[in-house]
Amino acid sequence: MQFEQTIMQHYKIRKIDLRDEEMLFDLCKRCSDHFQLVEGRTPDSNDSARILEELPRGKRYADKFVLGVFDKKENLIGVMDLIKDYPVKNEWIIGRFMLDPCVRGLGIGKNVHEYVKNQLLQSDAVQIRICVSENNITACRFGKNLGYKELGRKKFKLGNKYNVFIIMALSLLN
Repeated sequence: MQFEQTIMQHYKIRKIDLRDEEMLFDLCKRCSDHFQLVEGRTPDSNDSARILEELPRGKRYADKFVLGVFDKKENLIGVMDLIKDYPVKNEWIIGRFMLDPCVRGLGIGKNVHEYVKNQLLQSDAVQIRICVSENNITACRFGKNLGYKELGRKKFKLGNKYNVFIIMALSLLN
C-alpha cells in the first residue's frame, strides 16, 4: 500500500524507516507526556527503534507501515504505526499515534486518520482497531469522536505501568 500525501496544505505524510530514527527519537522526547501517562517513564533511545520494528507475534515487516507526519519545513511532527491483517485478516490496527504537543488540537490528527482511513477503504480492510489507555482521556475522546466503538477492556503492563486499555474498532463497511 502506498502512503504518501500532502494534507491540510502544509503537512505531508510518508512512510518512515530506520533512516529516520534520529528524527523519530526527537519526536518521542517532545512527546514525553505521552510516555509518562501511558508507560510511566520518559522515552529512551530505544523507543524509535521499537516504533519502527516491533511486531505482534506472527506478523512480518511487510505488514507494518510506520507513517511520519511532516510540517512544511520537513520537521517530523507526528507518527502513526499500522499493522495490516491484525488481529485478524482484513482488519488493521493503529499502534502508536503521537503528535508533537505544539500541533495538537489543530485538526492534524483527525486529518491524518481520515487520510489513512481512505487509503484502507481502497484496500480489502473492513475495520480499524485501536487500543487506548483509559488514563489517556484525550485519546479516548479522539477515538470516540472519530466513530470508534468500544469492544472491550484489557489490563496489561506497558513500560513501567499497568494500565487498562480500551479496545476500540471502527467499521469501514458503513
